[in-house]
Formats: sequence, structure tokens, C-alpha cells
Amino acid sequence: MRLRQGPGYLRKLRAIVRDSLVLRVLQRAPTATDHLSEPEYVDRIASLLEVRMPLEVESYGDEDDWSIVGPAMLVAATRHLRALEHLQCEFPSGVVAWQILRSMFEYVTTFAWVAANPEERVPRWLKYDYGQRIKLENDLASLGEDRILEPATRERLSAYAPDAEPMPPFVDVAREADDSWAATLQQLRGHVPEEFRRFRLQYVWIYRNGSRYTQPSSHVVDPFVSGDAPQLAIDNERPLDRDLALIGTSVLAARTRGCCRHRPSTRTNSARCR
Repeated sequence: MRLRQGPGYLRKLRAIVRDSLVLRVLQRAPTATDHLSEPEYVDRIASLLEVRMPLEVESYGDEDDWSIVGPAMLVAATRHLRALEHLQCEFPSGVVAWQILRSMFEYVTTFAWVAANPEERVPRWLKYDYGQRIKLENDLASLGEDRILEPATRERLSAYAPDAEPMPPFVDVAREADDSWAATLQQLRGHVPEEFRRFRLQYVWIYRNGSRYTQPSSHVVDPFVSGDAPQLAIDNERPLDRDLALIGTSVLAARTRGCCRHRPSTRTNSARCR
């Protein structure tokens, strides 16, 4: 499935970025952006977070402290956006850029899902992460490799939040993020088209669509083949016909509006960053 195109596609995305800025995305209003180039759109959105760094918070460094986890997720998503911009300018590669955009969408969507109810969802998110660490060690051990977790650490990870529900599959994370932020996303009505206000729809357009390039599918082959049958050549990658840095800018702008305002009133326990 391809992202929708057409003469107005990039204009629509530019309008999303511009309107989101006017609406004080991430709680800061920059100057007018009517004449910004696409790299400047990236810089303007990324700078909204970067100017706040370093962000000092009162914390003991627990891995389930949302005052640490939430901002870190957004900064990580911003680094993805900067990487997209750099890649597009210095080493254009749609195959690689799609993978970065897909990962960025996962960061932003997971952030929005957790931010809707940090006290209930941070433990679910962290329990899933701990479970993956244990699976990794089990896999290594099954191959005769040394264990990577100290026994005390493994016991702590295994015992974390025993009553927490499992984190849902990512497709349901996107759906629940839509449900959680429906009222907030409706505030963008008239400024941002509906298809850009739905995590679940972007799951298809960006996450599933990007999977074609994350795995070695037939879609990966096509950009490297040139010529006309029966005389074909394997060549350097053809330029991508989409501006993924601009799409990434719209993801960060339209998807994080309002989500930053939540902070947990209490912190769950005993998950210290290491």
C-alpha cells in the first residue's frame, strides 16, 4: 500500500506543519513559517524540543518515572527526524529513510499511548521491555552463550509489576491512542485532515507500508533496477518520489500536540535506570 499522492499531497503536508506550528505544537509558538523550505520545517519542529535541552527534572532515575521516560521518547523521535533530514540531504535512500520514519512513528505512537494514562500504562510498557530482555538472554543461553543478566537483575526484571496487564500489540496501541486522544485530536479539525489525525490509519500508511523496506521484500529490489526488459541493470538506488522528512515533520507535529501535558502524579517503584 502506498502513501497517497497527487498534486496537493505535499501542499497538504506543508499545511499540516504550518497550522500545527500556529496551534503551538508542543506548547511553544515560533515565528511565521509561510516561506520556510522543507529542511527549515524540520529544523523548526525539532527546535521546539531541542531548545529545552537539557531538561532538568527531579527524579531518582527510575525506568518507570514518566518525567524521564516521556521527554526521552520525544527527544528520541526528534533525533529520528534529524536523521531523516540528514539522510535526505547527504545520502538519499528511500529504503533506509522508510525504516527511520517507521521507527519514528512507533516512538511517537507509543509515547501518545503511554501519555494518556502514565500511571497505568508505564508499568505495562516497562514490563514488556523487561520481558524482551529476559527472552534475549534465554535465546543466548539456548545457544550455549554466557548469560548477560546478573541473577539479581534477572530476578528483579521477572518480578516487576506482576499484576500489570500485558502491553497490547502495536496495532492496538495505535487504536487505543486514537481513543485516548480523540477529543484533543478533534481540536485540529479544520486545520489537519482526518487521515492525519488518526494513529490507526497512519499505522497502515507509515508502519505497515514501511515494513516493506524493513524486510528484504520485492519492494526493496525495484529501486535498484533500471533499464527496459529484456535489458535490465542493477544500479544505484533511484531517488524516492516522496519527501519522507516532510512526512516525518507532520508526524511529530500533528501527533504530539497536547500529549505532552500529562504527567503522572505518582511514580511506580524499583525500576532504576542502569
